[in-house]
Amino acid sequence: MQTSKPRLWTKDFIIIWQTTFLLTLMYFLTMTTITGYVIEKFDTSQSKAGLAASIFVIGVLTPFIYG
Repeated sequence: MQTSKPRLWTKDFIIIWQTTFLLTLMYFLTMTTITGYVIEKFDTSQSKAGLAASIFVIGVLTPFIYG
């Protein structure tokens, strides 16, 4: 008698994987894009640009966390 192994690639697993992947991609793309934009546009230091990017990323990701 064979016992069947639980399947890994279920519909729920794929949806969770896609959601996590898209959130991570959005985070990294936003962080790198906004930092460069703030440094160039407002002629500010890297630390201030990083702070602005962090605040922007929190604002972008908040609807996905609490939404």
